[in-house]
Order: sequence, then C-alpha cells, then structure tokens
Amino acid sequence: MTYSPLAAIANHPNVISKVLQDEISTKNVFIWWLMGKPVDTGAGLKPTAKRFFKEQEGGSRFEVLLMLNTNSNIKSYEKDATFSMNVNDIGDRAYYDIKSVGGPTPIYGFDEDVSMNSKTNVINIVKAYLDQAAIGVENKLQAMLMAAPGTARTEDFESLLDQIAEDPTDDTIGEIASATYSNWRNQYYDASSDSLATYLKTRIDTYKINATFGVKGPKLMVMTPTIYGTLQGQLTALQRYVPDTELVKAGFTGMQYDGMSCVFDGTIQAGSILGINPEAFEYGVLKGCNMKHLPPVRVPNADLKAGFIKHRGNVICKDRRTNFCLFNFVTD
Repeated sequence: MTYSPLAAIANHPNVISKVLQDEISTKNVFIWWLMGKPVDTGAGLKPTAKRFFKEQEGGSRFEVLLMLNTNSNIKSYEKDATFSMNVNDIGDRAYYDIKSVGGPTPIYGFDEDVSMNSKTNVINIVKAYLDQAAIGVENKLQAMLMAAPGTARTEDFESLLDQIAEDPTDDTIGEIASATYSNWRNQYYDASSDSLATYLKTRIDTYKINATFGVKGPKLMVMTPTIYGTLQGQLTALQRYVPDTELVKAGFTGMQYDGMSCVFDGTIQAGSILGINPEAFEYGVLKGCNMKHLPPVRVPNADLKAGFIKHRGNVICKDRRTNFCLFNFVTD
C-alpha cells in the first residue's frame, strides 16, 4: 500500500481538531446549550457538560422515551389489586432517523505538487481544504436546524421551528401524530391581533406558565431582533441582567427575564418568539461520525484527489409540552 502524506495529515489529531461542539455551537445559542455550554476558558473552547449530547452506538434511528408522558399502569392500589398491562409505546416514545450531511473535499494535484517539498506547506494546504469543508458542514447544519417551518427535506436534520411549531395539532414529529396525542404538542399562540407594545410581556408570562410543569419549563427564549429590542426597552434594569456568565463568555448577547435567558436570532420568522426548554432536547450523533474526515484518494481522469467529510445525527426532542411558540406579533 502506497504511503499517502495527504491521508496521514487528514487523519492526524493534531492537525484536524474540529468537532461539533467547538464549531457549530458557537454560531447558534440553542446548539451551544445542547452541547454543554462550551465556553472560552482562555485555553480554547471547553464544554462544561455534555448532558444534552447523545452518542448513538449504532442502529438506523434514535429512540427516545418521552419526559412527561404518563405510564397509565401506575396507580395507588390495595393488596389484592390487579393491574392493567397496557403497553406504553406509541405516544410514549419518539423515533428520529439518523440523517447525514457532508460531501467531497477535493485537493488539486497542482497544490499538492508545489507544496510537496515543504511539510509545513502540505499541512497548511490540506488543513485549509478540510477547514473549508467543515465550515460548509456547520453552515448547512445551521440552515437546517433553523429552517422555516414546513420547508425541511426528507434528508435534512429536524428543524427547531418544526419541533416547536406554530400549529402542533397538525403535524407528525418523531413518528408521533400530535392530533392524536395531546401531550406531544408545544404551547402556541397566534398573536396576529396583538401589538408588541401592549401584549408582549403579557403573552410571554402566560405561555411561560403554561409550558412549565414543576421544574421543567422554558429556560431560553429566542426571538427576532425587533422583538428583543422591544422587550429590552420594557424591562427594568433589574430584570435585564444576565446571570448566565457562560452565555456571555461564549460571546452571545442576551438578557434575562423570569428565569429565561433571552437572545435574538435573525433567522427566526418575523414576529416570533420561541420559549425553549433545553432539557427537552438532545443533539444526537452517530458514534465515529462526528465531523469525520475520510482520507483523500486519486480521482480517475482528473488531476486531483478527493476526501470526504461526513456528519451523521439529528436533533432529538424528548418533550414538546415544555416549549412555547408565540408568532405573528404586530410590530408597532
């Protein structure tokens, strides 16, 4: 087998160090939270926890038991009681297919040849190609995860805006029909008759309460820049402080309201607010396929080699009821 310096470089851990939690999460506060809040400690980004990160050993899909569903077999009983043995399956667990994002990473023979006498140049050129491919993956993931409702393709990762839906009574997420199972619906409200100036805090207060079950409930609000600016103007100085120092260290601009960290995102649909319970979500990745680079091989009839970058996983929802979506606010 012929030794390939390109393959050796592509697989060297000290050359290619990109992983999901360092690259994707610093561009989207929702993914940043799921990845365990990686923050800049001065020695690079380090995850503070990985409780929302799910690594799948194998299989064709992720299977998730729901957080707040009720086991109908549980009851108080006398010593001679009999029990119903209804199977808790459909409606008690969600299934998410493993999706793939990635593509070829071409390396031109010319670039390889002119750099071959310098190990440093070879490392730099290969690293540049792979960095470029990794940026492509992260941009594609960002677009899929924040895709407008109803626009995702079959092969796309699940969109957050589909999972926290404007009308969860008319969708099927994780193979569960929301019309049949009421506990598989997020809280939602059409604010098309409400002005931001009059009703913004009122609607947030109501639906934060509606989405809270004990200690489970929204901890993060993502909204448009316009709504963020309006809410900021309505809050007093004491209500605006940000106690989540990790969010600030990660570079996100935000404030706090009623125990929820508030941030803005330009990709959210106009007039909309998402109230997110991060504990209700996981980011699932197939083991060994987290931004994995395959070594380049010679392409027939061309003066280039091509590697491959792949990332397999999905965003998984364990509970929709502890999230809310407010939409169509009238801007004043």
